[in-house]
Amino acid sequence: MPASRPRSTSSLVPGALLLLAGLVCLPLASLAAGESAVWLATGPEGGTYRSIYGANLESQMRGTKVFYRDTAGSAQNVELLREGRADIAFVQADVFAVAFAAGETADLQVIGRLSDECLYVAHRIGGRIGQFADLKAPPDGQPASVAVGPPDGGPAGSWRWLSERDPELAGNEVDAQGGTLALNQLGVGRFDAVVWVTDPLNLEHKMLRAVNRNDALAIMPVTDAALLEPLADGTVIYKKQKVALTGGFRPKKVETICTSALVLMRRDADTALVERVSDVISLKRDLIAPRKTSN
Repeated sequence: MPASRPRSTSSLVPGALLLLAGLVCLPLASLAAGESAVWLATGPEGGTYRSIYGANLESQMRGTKVFYRDTAGSAQNVELLREGRADIAFVQADVFAVAFAAGETADLQVIGRLSDECLYVAHRIGGRIGQFADLKAPPDGQPASVAVGPPDGGPAGSWRWLSERDPELAGNEVDAQGGTLALNQLGVGRFDAVVWVTDPLNLEHKMLRAVNRNDALAIMPVTDAALLEPLADGTVIYKKQKVALTGGFRPKKVETICTSALVLMRRDADTALVERVSDVISLKRDLIAPRKTSN
């Protein structure tokens, strides 16, 4: 288990020190004989990273106790991994690209790819922002208000990367509200658009379900060719893809851009653990990120 950052204990009373020691030892106390422990940085509870990828990876790590760092998303996962507060992290490729450009990934390594992660942009039907082009040049000349979730989350990281790729997007007003509350507020006019990122086969994602249940909202296509340009070294961050918006025999689809969900570890991680995780990702990827056929 990675150690937390040192902190001064000189101002703590003895009782507080005992309580702190007890909290630190709790995870280790729950280990069975011969069982090892790892910390996994996922995302918010109920999201794809935590509820699907995390749970499935845990099921393949027999003999290893998996403890979860529930986080705001990809950007925070990178931070926890860099600080040594996580052993494994799930991170969107575009968020990794942001961290790479900032020189923050030297101590990290990509173990493998799990699945596609697609960008969803919801708008209000009949609102001032009806298509992606309106986010680059709002019809009335006033910046659009775009809810992207917490700054440490994946959608916020995606928006930062998109704004770097297409500076016209950078003029919008970005808000840290996320979740279904952002969609509810989009419906009554507080926001012009709400952004999130998830596995396109997760049709039970709460944001997608919330849009499907709100007659005032829809998801816009994202087809801007400028966003598909590879990096200078040829690395592809986004690709076009048609994603299903509802279940059923003939689900409605929309074209958008998709990145990849990556599995990261530290370069100084235990070699045996790295090899084990790599084996699982290579040989059992379909069990970690199940691929279902969409009609």
